[in-house]
Amino acid sequence: LMKLRLFAELTAKAVGAKSKIPRKAFETADAYLERLESKGILPSRISRLFHSIRIAGNGASHGKFARRDSAESALVQAKQL
Repeated sequence: LMKLRLFAELTAKAVGAKSKIPRKAFETADAYLERLESKGILPSRISRLFHSIRIAGNGASHGKFARRDSAESALVQAKQL
């Protein structure tokens, strides 16, 4: 899940850079995704996928144990991105 979160963050960063909206130095991933969505770069459906993966990855990185179906769901969502 942590690797999927990293994938999602790097993908969002690449999308933003391509659209000439780079991530600010101390901007959280959450704030950056919201900014990309508010500028019309990310459709809300895609933004929700990024957020879902980000939240699952956050839980994993802070020691929360995920169920197998949660990890599989995050993998499917990453593939959809």
